[in-house]
Amino acid sequence: MESIHNFRDFGGYSAQNGKRVKQGLLYRSASLERASYNDLKNLSALGIQTIIDLRTHKEKQKNPDRSPENSQLKFIHIPIKVKMHNESGFLLQLLSLLFGKARMIDYHEAMKGVYREYVTNFRSEFSEVIKLASDSRNLPLLIHCVGGKDRTGFACALIQLILGVPVETVMHDYLKTNDHSHELKDEIQKKLKKFSAFGVAIEKFFPLFEARKEYLEAAFGQIKNDFGTIDDYVRDGLNFSDEAKQRLKDLLLEK
Repeated sequence: MESIHNFRDFGGYSAQNGKRVKQGLLYRSASLERASYNDLKNLSALGIQTIIDLRTHKEKQKNPDRSPENSQLKFIHIPIKVKMHNESGFLLQLLSLLFGKARMIDYHEAMKGVYREYVTNFRSEFSEVIKLASDSRNLPLLIHCVGGKDRTGFACALIQLILGVPVETVMHDYLKTNDHSHELKDEIQKKLKKFSAFGVAIEKFFPLFEARKEYLEAAFGQIKNDFGTIDDYVRDGLNFSDEAKQRLKDLLLEK
């Protein structure tokens, strides 16, 4: 894609039952507000039926997704806003970093807390994403947030795990964001240089726009602490039954 960052198919992986996740049905990306004309043509060519937007209401309102003309695409908004989420303008964020609590934040540790919060506070939201992926009428689908890294990364990891993709492979796919987001990272670093003039080290913010193994591990650790296993979390936490899991597998795994 020309202007849609971190766009990729997150299918194609081998599952533990010897089958493979189908390709061409599950996509993930950053937001679509900058999608070029060619990007929109490519989305149409892929046959994408549903776009699941995990951004907050304010993020969505500020930068609405672009879509192909005369498109029958279904846009489904499932807002996920964690406690740490900052929607303040640039000036207020700068003041907070210079004089407020934000100056003292360890963002690496904070991001691990964000992923734990996905498990504890957003079960219904992630359950809805999985249930949408279980309906053939919604496929192919695209899941996105702002950068396609955190909210999107956890949602895609859950779908892969339910399908039987090994944890190591799920982690590998999650970390591929770092290989697909160079332009976005460079853009963010340019903005952060404005902070350096006020004595703020931009390296402090790197954890916010990198996918790190420790983040997804923090979510898995929270699942283990609260539910015991991934299967228990899916069944009891996400209210996604064993029968529903089998339907998802029948739909998304190659015969």
